[in-house]
Amino acid sequence: MERARQLLGDLLIAITLVVIAGGAYLGSHYAITDEMVPYSGTYPPQLEGVVVPAAYESVLTISLDVPGGLLLRQLHGQYGNVLLVGLVVWAVLGRFRYALPAFALAVAAAFSGWQLGEGNPPVPLWFAAHLAATLAMAAILVVSSRREAKERPVSIGYVAGVLGLLVVAALI
Repeated sequence: MERARQLLGDLLIAITLVVIAGGAYLGSHYAITDEMVPYSGTYPPQLEGVVVPAAYESVLTISLDVPGGLLLRQLHGQYGNVLLVGLVVWAVLGRFRYALPAFALAVAAAFSGWQLGEGNPPVPLWFAAHLAATLAMAAILVVSSRREAKERPVSIGYVAGVLGLLVVAALI
């Protein structure tokens, strides 16, 4: 049971890294502002000239104009959901001390991310909350993993298992 908990914890770190990497790319195309602008993107039939938050327009631009943007937005959201479920399973396996605070931070990150996607004001505050909650959750996962690795050192087979599970999670 301890090995399964350790394996899941390391898998959660890998998933968190994928979420952070995708979020960094998405964030590089995101407008962190509360300004209202007329829509001028590539989806003119329904939105041409409609005044929308600049943050929401940047989400539409990421989805429609950035190569792979929509796929990356979907992966970011789905891996975030997998992370939430994984944290619940991790808590059930007995890692309450770390899983429950990590889960609370993941919920805070998810909520602030949803606010960002809609462009709800105050956008800079939601962006800061999203980033802080995600990084704090990642720090909790890393600290837990390091403590468990001291008790039970990892082997080559263990690393192969983590990578195999990451591939399976990517295919789901």
